[in-house]
Amino acid sequence: MSHHLELVPLSDHEWKVCDCTEGLETIGFVDNHDGVFDALLLDTPLWRPHFGSLESATHYFEEYLDALELGVSS
Repeated sequence: MSHHLELVPLSDHEWKVCDCTEGLETIGFVDNHDGVFDALLLDTPLWRPHFGSLESATHYFEEYLDALELGVSS
């Protein structure tokens, strides 16, 4: 299944990440600090990977949803 993510701007440097596949479920947030994009996945709040672009951070959420669908993580 292909996932449709939506980035909802919260400010000039913060976005809410929503999975629009089945409604508008918030799955995390992205925050930009001096060109570094921190991803916060609500299911793993202690892990905050850093990315060089908003596109890369968004891809992180897509990979997570794909892994859930395959039963790789819970």
